[in-house]
Amino acid sequence: MTLTHLLPLLDAPDAAIARGERHIRTADLPSAARPAVIAAMAARLGVPILVVTARQETADMLGTALALFLPPASPPVPWSAPDPLPYEQLPHDAALSARRSAILGALVEQPGVSPLVIVATVRALMATVRRPASYRNDVIRVEVGQRRSDAALVRDLVAAGYRVEPLVDGPCTVSRRGGIIDVYTPGPDEGVRIEFFGDEIDSIRRFDPVTQRSIERVRAATLLPPLEFDLTARDDAVARLT
Repeated sequence: MTLTHLLPLLDAPDAAIARGERHIRTADLPSAARPAVIAAMAARLGVPILVVTARQETADMLGTALALFLPPASPPVPWSAPDPLPYEQLPHDAALSARRSAILGALVEQPGVSPLVIVATVRALMATVRRPASYRNDVIRVEVGQRRSDAALVRDLVAAGYRVEPLVDGPCTVSRRGGIIDVYTPGPDEGVRIEFFGDEIDSIRRFDPVTQRSIERVRAATLLPPLEFDLTARDDAVARLT
């Protein structure tokens, strides 16, 4: 079920949304009206919108309601908080980092393609996030015919935060078998299989990480960073903790 047909009713000439105002106090609106107003803002303004809630339960309910008003191709995107608290030295969740990195990729690499409505809690926004320039530095683009050695590509992927594994079956992992490199990257590409002939990329195929079977050949692929935080200063950070 979709309620997108109701959004034009909020686009009256005297409405704040129709005037293109960038700041509308949703706190002054009834709770039931907020999803419709937010969806109308997204359709009218055509820019990414960040919706911040106090609690995760509120974010979940708002995301469910927003999905009824937004186009099926552009559902609301949850910006989830990592499990460890900011002061806890615990391992990060690779799958969660991949989802957060994919959202950053949509904002940094494909601005304006489809307006994102991101729903986040205050705690989720407290986690460290890299700057756009830092993110772009770790984006790796590969294409058929590109001159690049497989060893150099693996080094670049590891420097960006990927883990080398015998088999790519989880987010943020890379494996190398002879002249074939498999990468599980965040974003729409996910499983990417890159085959080299010498120091040249001979073919690029998407594959299913579950079955390990190739799906289709592509001319190029974008390998997004696996982490939403910057690893440039990790050596200095580790030195401070030890």
